[in-house]
Amino acid sequence: MADEFFEQILLSEAGRLIYSSVVLRELQLKLNREIYEEKTRLIEREPKIIRVDILSKDKLDARKLESYYNFEISYYDLIHLSITKRLNAALVTRDELLLRTAREQGVIAEKPENITTY
Repeated sequence: MADEFFEQILLSEAGRLIYSSVVLRELQLKLNREIYEEKTRLIEREPKIIRVDILSKDKLDARKLESYYNFEISYYDLIHLSITKRLNAALVTRDELLLRTAREQGVIAEKPENITTY
């Protein structure tokens, strides 16, 4: 399913994927070294996949949201939400709690299988 999502975005004229160092760290923890390095090379070579920096404002906003939601949502998920909000982008996740939270915060949020293109 993830492969289909990436293919759909990368083949679309306007499609772009934005990621942060947090995403790379999550991949590093979940994948074996060889696969992680292969995926990282692919990500870095693809011009439609764009790495964004985590700004101090993103961290501060994530901490405020973390407190607002009584620490029930991962700080790193809230970092993603803060970045998405700052860039006026759509958030793509399968995490139901993050989907609801993003929508409450006025962010377009969808599961990858529900994305057409933005």
